[in-house]
Amino acid sequence: MNNMSDQLMALPLFQGIGKERIMELIEKVPFHFLKFEEGQTIFKAGEQTEFMRFVVSGQAQAETALCGGNVTLIQTITAPDVIAPDFLFGRITTYPFSLTAKTECGIMQLSKAYVVSIMQSDKICLLNMLNYLSRNAQKGDVSYKRMLSSDTSQRLAVMVFMLTGHRSQDIRIRYKQKDLCKLLGLRRSAMLELISELETRGVVLDNGTELQIPDRQQLVAELVKPGK
Repeated sequence: MNNMSDQLMALPLFQGIGKERIMELIEKVPFHFLKFEEGQTIFKAGEQTEFMRFVVSGQAQAETALCGGNVTLIQTITAPDVIAPDFLFGRITTYPFSLTAKTECGIMQLSKAYVVSIMQSDKICLLNMLNYLSRNAQKGDVSYKRMLSSDTSQRLAVMVFMLTGHRSQDIRIRYKQKDLCKLLGLRRSAMLELISELETRGVVLDNGTELQIPDRQQLVAELVKPGK
């Protein structure tokens, strides 16, 4: 039980809640814990988000299909973290990416009804959820303004900023040049120049078919550089 309470207290929705309150929730709320072996599918893009899900142990790999499936954005979600909570309610309630276990992976899930019940009864949980959703919603404002900028070098950073979690690791983009050019709205020469510049500075690694982004924050920092 103590191990379970420690796991919950580390998760975004429950951070800041005291152990006594966590123990009360464990007694009242039916948390479900699932184990997935390496390579096993957790869910596929387009499935309904019937539960709020968390990675509580190990790592999971998310794959987002872009440009008609010709470009794939890959990110690693590492415990403890929440999975796509901004798609739990609202107009779109399906997962935007497919998720597989990258290592042996533990997933905790909680039904929508109990998520609402917890937020109604606990102000800290409610505030945590609102802060998370607000941060994600504000991405759109930042990204739109940057996309209007004449500085096309920011477009890759905008895409990664919008489509990956702030704690995501091992971010990669599998692509063909013509498809990535189309996705970013860049000519081939401009895209190659952009990638070359970022690679020289160690922001990305490129082998011609896959971009690796060693440090998400370093790439996202391109959006707030002075004069941009």
